[in-house]
Amino acid sequence: MVWAAGVRPAGLTGTLARATGAATDHAGRIAVRPDLTVPGHPEISVIGDVAALAGRGGRPLPGLATVAIQQARHVAAAIRAGAPGATTPFRYLDKGALAVVGRGRAVCEIRGLKLSGRLAFATYLGVHLYYLSGVPGRRISVLVNWIAAWFGERQNRALERGLPRPERSAPTMPVPLPEERPA
Repeated sequence: MVWAAGVRPAGLTGTLARATGAATDHAGRIAVRPDLTVPGHPEISVIGDVAALAGRGGRPLPGLATVAIQQARHVAAAIRAGAPGATTPFRYLDKGALAVVGRGRAVCEIRGLKLSGRLAFATYLGVHLYYLSGVPGRRISVLVNWIAAWFGERQNRALERGLPRPERSAPTMPVPLPEERPA
């Protein structure tokens, strides 16, 4: 298993394509079969930003975390069942898109519903908290940290406005050290 994060295929992708004879698209992604395996190599699954797989309408699936997460779950389920990789076609479920565009502002589109501003930001926070996993209490911890950061930032700005500005002194000439002074 190899994992690499980023927004474009890692250098390993080209090496894998050459070693397996797999085709790549214009962006360097490996063309995979519908089950996310490399053609002729059912033991090699390719997911995420390095996989070129057509979705609905023949357009490539977007390079988003939601796609990679669903692909990872698809392949992992097959491996847990004892297969070397997925053996059934992958089907992507588009759950929508969320993006933070400023402090307390976001845009989102979920199943045709488009939101922006603070409501979209609240939606973003809710979705983010929903998908957090791991240590028990993590959602509460993250929520408390967000609230503290939100109010802390406002408090910091108010305090900064009340503080005196540091005075800028005139530039000084460098004073030579004793061993640098002429004799």
